[in-house]
Amino acid sequence: IVKPSSEKVEPQIAPSDPPPHTADLQPNKTERLVSPHKDMPGHIEAVLQQPSPGTGMAQFKPLIQKTPPDSEDGEKAVLRPEPIQKAALSPHQVGASKYPFSIYLGSFMSLDRTRKAVSIFKKDHEISPYWVKVNLGNKGTWYRVFTGYFHSAAEADAFFKKKNLKECEVRRTNYAILLGEFAGQEEAEEMIHRLSQIGYSSYFMPGPEGGFKLYSGVYKTPEDARDQQAELASKGIESTVVER
Repeated sequence: IVKPSSEKVEPQIAPSDPPPHTADLQPNKTERLVSPHKDMPGHIEAVLQQPSPGTGMAQFKPLIQKTPPDSEDGEKAVLRPEPIQKAALSPHQVGASKYPFSIYLGSFMSLDRTRKAVSIFKKDHEISPYWVKVNLGNKGTWYRVFTGYFHSAAEADAFFKKKNLKECEVRRTNYAILLGEFAGQEEAEEMIHRLSQIGYSSYFMPGPEGGFKLYSGVYKTPEDARDQQAELASKGIESTVVER
């Protein structure tokens, strides 16, 4: 008679992220949020295990455009990025950061799993999460999920309690990548969808004098944002690292 093994498989935790607030990589290559709270992990994990349904996302003008195949020079069609309005540093962003805090929700090693987790948070908690791609060298590429922008840690703490976010952590994230400014919210939302089509997460905030500022990522220091800014530049997307 063969007795079942009692050996446990320890999850792999995203480097530098505390286990109680982090999504881990299981042997079956799926991630789930790990926490002493039992309701949220099962909630997230159960949905992540389900097959991906059709997105049903409205179609927007793609950010990457193809050159006409019958061009005069006879060259093959290639992908060319459509320019985004250049992000300018306004006087209101000089000095102290106005929204230096964000709420960290978890980390994933897969962009697909990240998108699914973001969808769950949106539906179940009515929040607007965004992810930050981080390259940890030999530890691999991870996607850290955040939500919100807050004046103080106390304001962020009150928000996650109101939204019943039991697995989260308030973090100081003074810097972000400014992608552009838009007069209307619809324009900003359309750009968010277009950027998402090529694998980039973004979010907007009201400008100090009206309009909306479109950002990507949150970072502790300007240096932390340089890799992402360089990657955006390689796609023809101009941006500026600013205090948020």
